Amino acid sequence: MDAGELLQLARKSLEILNSKIQSNKASPRKRFLIKYKVTKLEVGEGGVRTSGKFVPYERNDWSTFVYAIIEKEIKTLPVFKRIIESIVKEYKSVFPKNVNKSSQAEVWLSNFIQKVIYDKLENKLTDRSLVDNISIFLNELNSAPISRQLTAYLQGVFLRADRIELDNDIVIRKVQATDLEYDYMPFFPTPRPSFGVPKAVLEIKMRAKDDFALFEKIEKILDLLRIYRLGSVHSLWHRSSMKTVMWPAGEATGWSNVRFTTKFSYTINEKDTMALKQYYDILEPLLSIKSNKETGSLNIALRRYNSALLEPIEVGRKLMMGVMGLEALYSLPSDRGELEFRLSSRVARLLSFLGLDPIKVRTEMKKSYGIRSRIAHGTAISEEKKKKAENLLNDILQYLRKSLIVFMLLGEKTSKNQLVEMIDNSMISTNHYNEIKEKIETVSLPLLE
Repeated sequence: MDAGELLQLARKSLEILNSKIQSNKASPRKRFLIKYKVTKLEVGEGGVRTSGKFVPYERNDWSTFVYAIIEKEIKTLPVFKRIIESIVKEYKSVFPKNVNKSSQAEVWLSNFIQKVIYDKLENKLTDRSLVDNISIFLNELNSAPISRQLTAYLQGVFLRADRIELDNDIVIRKVQATDLEYDYMPFFPTPRPSFGVPKAVLEIKMRAKDDFALFEKIEKILDLLRIYRLGSVHSLWHRSSMKTVMWPAGEATGWSNVRFTTKFSYTINEKDTMALKQYYDILEPLLSIKSNKETGSLNIALRRYNSALLEPIEVGRKLMMGVMGLEALYSLPSDRGELEFRLSSRVARLLSFLGLDPIKVRTEMKKSYGIRSRIAHGTAISEEKKKKAENLLNDILQYLRKSLIVFMLLGEKTSKNQLVEMIDNSMISTNHYNEIKEKIETVSLPLLE
């Protein structure tokens, strides 16, 4: 089978369609739908206010007509049958296991013809689009990557600019009315997320065999946004779409059953645009953190940072997660005793190179470690301790955020254990002090200054 046979089948199918149209035998049903139309949308730092109305309308439904001509006339064509035989013979690897290959090939080819016919009925078909459809179909049969888009609707971050392009195919933008509008059939409403309105939208486009690569990319960018500033940035829901003619449904909407909190949020101002792009260029390649000997502790620290930002847990446990994230970064296998003192001193020393007051850092670390230990050992904390945890939480998570950045930036040339040993040595050696100071200065980003 080649593109010529697919083109021959497509043209023959269009001839059948045109004859039906000319003989007035092509008539759609009218489908009654309801559209949720946004009439007011105000997006600000404090939140999003929206209102809308439900508008009934009618739409042409060609499904019964298209199904009938494919089943009764197009599937009986010799070229249709030849192509089915060729797909089964030439593209064995594309079929799922334990499936009737002829039946599956028939479904795929029918979907291709269905796409061509619908494009014609909706006045979208051109010579170029027909060739594109054939090319996409052949790519799918060869299991080649196809164009996909994933749109995530975010909470925890607000943009003053209309859009920021992190890369050619990665955009963060403001929410638009069309993001919140949807259609549904009466008595069969499309389920919609009921847990808030997004404050920003993240769009990613790429060629991939499946959506896993896009979801992985989304998670990396969400991690980046949570590290760029202290923000409980997460996706409320997402939409995925792909350029396909093999499958009838090219778009799907989904959302996680896990609910997150938005305790911390921030605004990206116009002047922050270049800094965010710089963060993306430098940190995005480093966020592929895997649990191996060198990066396992970094992965643990990042997970605990995210837990403190996102999980719906009380403030004492959030503080505990923050301290445990710092422990993952700054602890050594050889550490014995005086863990509170060692951790507090190491964090204070490293962050002093970033301009933070080491006395304040060490004091807050000691207080936080005490609360962390009580919670970790199952001891209830008083209301007074809870208030202290609330006051300490922001600073501790900032210490963890900045530490994550430093450890990621230095991690390619200096292992975690080497870095911690350098911190210890810098407290008693001028040479080691100057060495680690120079290392940090060479990798500092604007928000670390």
